[in-house]
Amino acid sequence: MYFLCLIELVLTVFVMPGSAVWPAPQYITTGHSTLWIEPTVQVTYNGQKVWNNQPSPIFGQANEQFLDPEVYLAEDGAASLRSNEAIVQRAVTRSMKTLFDKSLVPWKQHPRHELSKFEPYPGPKKVFVSNLCITQKSYQHNFKPLAGEVDESYNLTISQDGKAIIDANSAFGVLHGLETFIQLFYQHSVSGRGIYTPLAPVDIIDTPKFKHRGLNLV
Repeated sequence: MYFLCLIELVLTVFVMPGSAVWPAPQYITTGHSTLWIEPTVQVTYNGQKVWNNQPSPIFGQANEQFLDPEVYLAEDGAASLRSNEAIVQRAVTRSMKTLFDKSLVPWKQHPRHELSKFEPYPGPKKVFVSNLCITQKSYQHNFKPLAGEVDESYNLTISQDGKAIIDANSAFGVLHGLETFIQLFYQHSVSGRGIYTPLAPVDIIDTPKFKHRGLNLV
């Protein structure tokens, strides 16, 4: 219990918006403009719509078949393309549901009873994130890759006028970019007021510092 209280104290004192993104990106700059986001935001992946208020599977009802390991291990480029698209489609759906259903209210990031000084006024002249454009530059086999075999880097930008972009070289890079993207947004403490980021414009360049994300020593 004491340890948990200590963690909460550290978060309250030291963790400010932007620095609360975890794991911490290699490079991040943020601004002070507010953007709002709604489930109607359009998300595209290499030019194809993958979200607009509901998941839009690229392959329709047959999407699940591309999660089979045999497809990941296939040598032809078409199978690799489909497996990458299936991974990203599921990641987008999961991220959007988390963003709109489970976004946190940043109580612990501010002194007691002072959250209202941080939260934006939800007036009629809101600026919204209109679209999230995801671009993956190459298609790689992603089934049980060895350390260093997959480029997990990504770039994430959110402009002041509401255009968000994730650029990555692999599906894993896209996944990391999505995880960072949803951490930039908060749920307003007053029910029904919406989800916002006070950090626009945002510019993030990130790549894993080490080849191994974890090492188990037995």
